[in-house]
This record gives sequence, structure tokens and C-alpha cells, in this order.
Amino acid sequence: MFATYAEATEWIKAKAESQGKAFYTTPEYKNAYPEIQRLWQEENNGLAITAKKAMSEVGVKFGDTVEYVPLGNLPGQVLSGKITNVNGIPYVKLDQQHVIDKKRVRWHKGWQKAQEGKR
Repeated sequence: MFATYAEATEWIKAKAESQGKAFYTTPEYKNAYPEIQRLWQEENNGLAITAKKAMSEVGVKFGDTVEYVPLGNLPGQVLSGKITNVNGIPYVKLDQQHVIDKKRVRWHKGWQKAQEGKR
């Protein structure tokens, strides 16, 4: 039915725009849902593998405390938090509230393992 999860989400978006929230209760959506779920799982598994490889390249693992210095921020401003596992994808649960107004953000290679003596 769909080649990729992105294609499936575009289909959902188009149907929901034309039919509203009622689309999610239709037999058409119900019949497509298992395929959409399978494609989501495949994409998620691929992201998890890529992320775990990136984590090992910079020497971090789930549960580690990490730090990140966002570009354009005031000198000395550092974000920190712990890497958590969300469906195999690494996220950073932030230690403090920040202007991004989120409690967790997706981990990327800019997040480095925190040095204990500097925290």
C-alpha cells in the first residue's frame, strides 16, 4: 500500500485535512493502520541503530549525563541532562528548564559526556 512511512504520513495528512478527525474512525484508516504501524516500526528501528552507532562513536550510553553548549548562547550557558531510551531512540532528559521549553530533547553528537569535575 505504502512504500515508506513518510508516504503513509502524507496520505494520513491529506485524508485528515479533507475529512477531519472523523477520518481516524473510518474503515479505510483501520485497514491501513497495521501497514502504517509496521512502517513506523521499521523506520524507528533504523533510527535506533543509527543513533546507537553515533552514541558509541562519541563514547556515551543510555543513563550517561551529557552536556551541550548551544550556538549563540551566552558564554558559560550549558545544557545538561541524562540520556534516556525512548523506543530505542536516545533523548536527553534536561536537568533544567530552558528557553526551548521542553523537558527532553533528542540526543545528537553535539551532546558530549559530562566531565564530573566540571559539573
